Amino acid sequence: MLLSVNSNNAETAKRAKTLLAHNASKDIEGRKMLEKKETVEMLRGGPEGVKRWNVWRNANHSVKVDLSGAKLSEANLSGVDFRGADLSGADLTEAILTRAILAGADLSGADLTGAILAGADLWGADLTEAILTEAILTEAILTEAILAGAKFYFNIGLKLADWMRACEQTAKTITFAD
Repeated sequence: MLLSVNSNNAETAKRAKTLLAHNASKDIEGRKMLEKKETVEMLRGGPEGVKRWNVWRNANHSVKVDLSGAKLSEANLSGVDFRGADLSGADLTEAILTRAILAGADLSGADLTGAILAGADLWGADLTEAILTEAILTEAILTEAILAGAKFYFNIGLKLADWMRACEQTAKTITFAD
């Protein structure tokens, strides 16, 4: 059997193959590095958005996540995996972060006023200058968290043992209610 290939068809096939490979690599890049706006929109999608985020995060656990300054107030982020993420200066007022994984996250200067952090893992998180007024911290893990200049007023669920473990690593002042 003789196979004849028209040079125009061969060139078209080659261009199509190159285009497909290029688009596939863009798709991989898109999954490895999400835009901040795209990420915030996904996370604001409630439990389904958090589930999608966590699947992406598990597949891309080594990617440095930059959500600094993100506006996530009142978002339901229960169970979200923000391990090691940069959330510095983020607006998380009244966000639901129940059982969230925030271990090693940078929350410096973040506003967590009224946030629900019950059962959240904040092991080694940087909460320098963070605002946690009226935040609910029942059973939150604060071991080795950096609390320098963090503001805690009228908090629910804080236990002395959690504070002692967190404060062992913090040499600066923590502001408490008078």
